[in-house]
Amino acid sequence: MKYPKIRSYLLVTRYNDKVSIGSSINKAVEINDPSGEIYQILLKMDGNHTPEEIYNKLHKKYKNITMKNIENLILGLKDNNYILEDQSDYIEYFKDDKKERHKRNINFLGNFSALGNEKYEYIRRIQEQRIILLGLGGVGSTVLFNLSALGVENIMGIDFDRVDKTNLNRQILYRESDIGDLKVLSAKRTVEEFNSDVNFEHLNKKIENEDDLRIIVENYCPTFIICAADRPSVLLNEWINTICLEKNIPWIYGGNSESVSYYRLIKPHITSCYMCNESNFNNNDQYEAVEKIKYIKDFQPSPENNCIASSSSILGSMMVFDFIKYVTNMAPTKSESSIIKIDYATMEITDNFIKKNNSCMCRL
Repeated sequence: MKYPKIRSYLLVTRYNDKVSIGSSINKAVEINDPSGEIYQILLKMDGNHTPEEIYNKLHKKYKNITMKNIENLILGLKDNNYILEDQSDYIEYFKDDKKERHKRNINFLGNFSALGNEKYEYIRRIQEQRIILLGLGGVGSTVLFNLSALGVENIMGIDFDRVDKTNLNRQILYRESDIGDLKVLSAKRTVEEFNSDVNFEHLNKKIENEDDLRIIVENYCPTFIICAADRPSVLLNEWINTICLEKNIPWIYGGNSESVSYYRLIKPHITSCYMCNESNFNNNDQYEAVEKIKYIKDFQPSPENNCIASSSSILGSMMVFDFIKYVTNMAPTKSESSIIKIDYATMEITDNFIKKNNSCMCRL
């Protein structure tokens, strides 16, 4: 390791003849250090010194320090993943000044990067995605801000509505001055002010049938689709499902119902798909569920929205986390083959597994 560095988000402290690295309960590493020599070595592991330079700076004051001590400490810390990294990779990555704003993103991704260098590949995979975001309301606002903060370079936002005063309790993309404006135009202004590196394309359109969506997908060629829209109910997700199965595009959807939020990630032909749930209802003689879905598709009831900013933010952020995990493969996704539900009355998170249906189109 050329330039060893204790990861910048880890707290290093010394007390009671011990050195502690990290602050999380049950995760911090403690090392006996009655003389304080190890603490001094760790302070010099700042990414600016080679092991030899650390030795040269300390051995006159601490006669017992040897190069072997330093090398063994480095090896021991490397064995404790997520503590030590080589600053050489860091210096190389940030030669591009435009990447400066993403240092904290990379620090966080480093929690899932045992060697410390995978995090640069993680951020690259995230940023190179081409995303279609359907719906720029409460959940869509949070999703769009999250994606823009991550530096996703190409996003298409689709909505057909105008900003209304009642939106401002939760749709954090908009301001009072935006009332009456098209959401897609207001969203574009906000994104451009927030992160000018994001190429945000917008489409003011109501998706009324599968062909409407198919044309958009074929023209934009997304690598991932996020559905934060709730109209037309059920039908929109069915159309996305069909197109994503045909074109092998991963997607995630989410929404709110009373005091519950829910979301689900679908990997085409790998996980169960959106239609599997309805097919399972049919196969299990759950006729009331089938009839309810049919009623919603036929009549499109539209009860008044009852979301707040907090619930929309939690849901949108959870959806983005599974997007991140999917595109980086840095950790298992939470909602793979399952509908995840968040109950705000109890703050309980439940996992409703959706079995892949043998007669469903996703089996083909």
